[in-house]
Amino acid sequence: MQQCVDLTLTIIGTIRPYEQEYILMATGTGNLPNPSMSFSPFAILTAEQMNNLVSNINSLATGTGIGDGAVTSEKLSSTIAFRATSTQSIANGAGAVNVTAYTEVFDTGGDFNHTTGIFTAPLTGIYQLNAASAYTDITQNARMGLAISVISVGNIAEGFSTSGAANHDPAQSASVTCKLTASQTVRVTVFQDSGGAQALRTPSGFSGFFVGTA
Repeated sequence: MQQCVDLTLTIIGTIRPYEQEYILMATGTGNLPNPSMSFSPFAILTAEQMNNLVSNINSLATGTGIGDGAVTSEKLSSTIAFRATSTQSIANGAGAVNVTAYTEVFDTGGDFNHTTGIFTAPLTGIYQLNAASAYTDITQNARMGLAISVISVGNIAEGFSTSGAANHDPAQSASVTCKLTASQTVRVTVFQDSGGAQALRTPSGFSGFFVGTA
């Protein structure tokens, strides 16, 4: 989520010093990231309000959480999004196979590793994740499946199909909107039991993007 801040604050004096109140002259434009930072020019602030305001201003540069009122380079960078395709050969009846051989289409934040097939969430928030697997000339009654898996949790979305005829070109897909915490990792696994190894075909791949804060 991008936030634009242009803020100038000047303390021009104190009034009622025994009560520690301050006169604030301020000008600002943009969406201030913390409701506690609402103010009016020449407002009279108590010491507690002043401390809160200074703390919030400091957090513009030093905060680490996306919802904490901090403006960091990660939050102001390009949208977090990735997409990659795969033609990896999938062994017959080998159980859940990690898809690790991807061709990267785009990866705006550098958070997807196309050689391991792992996406690492850079920020805590809501993500949209999508996966697809497809094959060519699958035998009749063969079973195919795929899953989107949070490595520390397990499968969070699955797709499954059975080939209804010989020389069938089946495809499966899975999609999920989920909450990830920063540094959680996600991958795609696939399965097929057609009787022999099968290479994934277009549109097989993995994609996702950051939706926003939770």
